[in-house]
Amino acid sequence: MFPKATINRCLFFLILSTQFLQCNNGQTIDAIPNLNFEEWEENSLQDDPFLMADTTHKIANAKVGKLTGWSAFGQSAVRTTDAFEGDYALVVNSWYGTGPGVVDLGQCRVTNRSQACGMPFQGRLNKLNGHYKLVAGSTQGNHVLRASVTVYSFRYNAASQKRDTVALGQLFLEPTEEYTPFEFKITTILEDDLSDSIAVVIRVDGSDC
Repeated sequence: MFPKATINRCLFFLILSTQFLQCNNGQTIDAIPNLNFEEWEENSLQDDPFLMADTTHKIANAKVGKLTGWSAFGQSAVRTTDAFEGDYALVVNSWYGTGPGVVDLGQCRVTNRSQACGMPFQGRLNKLNGHYKLVAGSTQGNHVLRASVTVYSFRYNAASQKRDTVALGQLFLEPTEEYTPFEFKITTILEDDLSDSIAVVIRVDGSDC
C-alpha cells in the first residue's frame, strides 16, 4: 500500500550509476553482486504514485521494486532508465518526505534493536567510484540535501563475538543536476586483518523543510 500521492514536506533523489569497488592490487571486484544496479526482480516492479506526483524533477521510467542483492528501507529503491552507463540506475529517494532513503548491500539482520547488513567478502579494499546526481523534488519551504555512500569491511572477533571494523570509507555528496563522477578511498584501520564481510550503505535525506 502506498500513502496518498501528494508531496509531504521534502522529497530528495540520489541517482547512482556504474559503481566499482577496487582492491589494493588495482583489480575491480566482481564478487559483489549487482554493484552496477542492473538487476532487479521484475515481478516486484511497480509504478509509485508518490514519485509520479512530483512535478519538479521527473525520474525517467521510475519503478519502485526489489534491487537484486540489496536491502532497502521501505520503498527507498527505485529503478530508472536515466543511467550514466548501461540500461538502469538506482534512485534512492527519501521515504515519502518523512524519513531518509536507505539502501544496503546484502541482507539485513536485526538483533537487539540494531541492524547488521552486508555479505561475505575476503580481501582488502582500496576505493569506490561511480557517477551520481543529487536533486530535490517537490518540497515545501527551504531544504538542505544530504547524501552519502559508506563502505565498511569487517572481521568477526570470536573473543568479543562482534564484528571489528577492518576498513572504512565514506563520501558526502554535493547536489548536482548532471551526472558527476565520484571516488573515495577506503582506509585500512586494522593492518593485520583481512575482512570476512563487507557492507555498503547508501543514504539520502534532508533538513530544514
